[in-house]
Amino acid sequence: MDKKTSVIRQAERLPIEVRKEICCAILQSIDRDASAIDALTRFGQLSGIAVDVFGVEYDPNRKATGDTFIRNVCAWQMRREGYSLSQIGRSMGRHTSSIVAMDRRAKDMLKGFFGADAKDKFNQFIQRI
Repeated sequence: MDKKTSVIRQAERLPIEVRKEICCAILQSIDRDASAIDALTRFGQLSGIAVDVFGVEYDPNRKATGDTFIRNVCAWQMRREGYSLSQIGRSMGRHTSSIVAMDRRAKDMLKGFFGADAKDKFNQFIQRI
């Protein structure tokens, strides 16, 4: 039995009101997903803000500190907005494991492990989005 059939059979056992609530929730999630901005566009928006804040001309192939800070803060924000690791990775041209590392480094930036300047700029980034 495939997953779809299994879910349908389980749903048939639920009271009608519960099934209606589930259907409404599914429809709302579809509407929310249909109106969402795709990850590539959102990364472009966020990286534009980050470029202004960090004062760096972003190059996606460069591994300089400013470029990595931009990727870190964008990955962090996109994770908070509900984008999946693979969506973020494709938008940045990076592997999903890199996105996990970027998210962790962004948290370290917020804690001040990369210096007060990086923390202040990250907070400015957050305020501008």
